[in-house]
Amino acid sequence: MNNHKGALENALIAQRAGLPVVRKDFIYDERKLSEVQADLVLLIAALNIDLDDFIAAARAIGMEPLVEAHSEEELERALETEAKIIGINNRNLKTLEIDLGTFERLAPRAKEAGVFLVAESGVHSPEDARRMAQAGADALLVGTELMVGPERLRKINRL
Repeated sequence: MNNHKGALENALIAQRAGLPVVRKDFIYDERKLSEVQADLVLLIAALNIDLDDFIAAARAIGMEPLVEAHSEEELERALETEAKIIGINNRNLKTLEIDLGTFERLAPRAKEAGVFLVAESGVHSPEDARRMAQAGADALLVGTELMVGPERLRKINRL
């Protein structure tokens, strides 16, 4: 395994092990979609990409898009697309500050639209996971916490 924890070759290792792969990157060019095959690919509304085009391109190569929003405006843009999975990022990409209240504030609108809803960032404990689930999360995207200590997944999964 590559020492750089975000290396694309690590996705290939996970695939060979039969694990689902999420391509979690700043995809701003459709050509980057084909760098590695994944089950899901993160498309970030804050990058001001043409979400419709990127969703179609991702699906054309066998990946399901996970469209990420952080604000009301981004969420509305995501809901205007054919995205079936929407993530609400608790991390502000401009300031890097994390506020679990972001998900709690935006989740009702996404749930009303009937999408599969992912709470992203800021989940560090079973209590945080429970809080996101109670606010409507169908799934959690937990990255940094697991990079620090993969064994922490057991604790977070105890809901």
